[in-house]
Amino acid sequence: TDSPTILDARMGYSFSDQLEIQVGSFKPRLSADLDPNPGITNFIDRARQVGATMNNREIGITLLGESKGWGYAFGMYNGNRLQNENDGRFLYTGRLSYTFGSEGNSLEFALNGAFNQTENERVGKSGLTSAGDRELFGAYVQFEKDPLFGTFEYLQSSFEAVELQADETISGFFATLGTNVSERTQLIARWDHLEYDVSNLKSDLLLLAWKRKVTSLFSIHINGLALLGPEEFDGEDQFGVKANFQFQF
Repeated sequence: TDSPTILDARMGYSFSDQLEIQVGSFKPRLSADLDPNPGITNFIDRARQVGATMNNREIGITLLGESKGWGYAFGMYNGNRLQNENDGRFLYTGRLSYTFGSEGNSLEFALNGAFNQTENERVGKSGLTSAGDRELFGAYVQFEKDPLFGTFEYLQSSFEAVELQADETISGFFATLGTNVSERTQLIARWDHLEYDVSNLKSDLLLLAWKRKVTSLFSIHINGLALLGPEEFDGEDQFGVKANFQFQF
């Protein structure tokens, strides 16, 4: 019989604002779009580059902190999702950021990087397997200037793909711009680009989201989508609508 799966389970200790340690099963700090919990994401689904270039959960340890606008997060993980076994090879991650201003009127720049030594690692949802020594790097910028907010992020991962018997590079970016229409309502637009080098696949996803926080516990999310030039649909554009009714406490 199926049993519940625990995705996030961590414990930590904060020595100060400058140093905190966390251990357990959680999201590695490698993307601005992966960081938020599901209750506060801009869209129903996270950016496609997140799913294509990284695993959403890992087991490991992270050191993080911030001081005078600077922030950092360095981690070491199993590198094979939530499996307890390890082949003696690990995933190493790092982030360095700087934030100008304060909440509601801020601008943040960050660099992300990772190196995964794990062999025969499934690479996110790409359908590909890394032979080992996979590299990932990226950068993002976020701003808040009430009522506007936005994010631009670029990610790229390079590795030897077992299925292709060749070095593959997956890259992508997204640009998000939103506005707080009211205290409880947001309108957000996004351009999401994803491409595979050797596989010669690329497409663009345009999204428009309406979010309404009905109560402190209940919210409604509606997303309109336009997938342009997808190879999996022989290049024919695809259109759709997604809705999510969310209860969080």
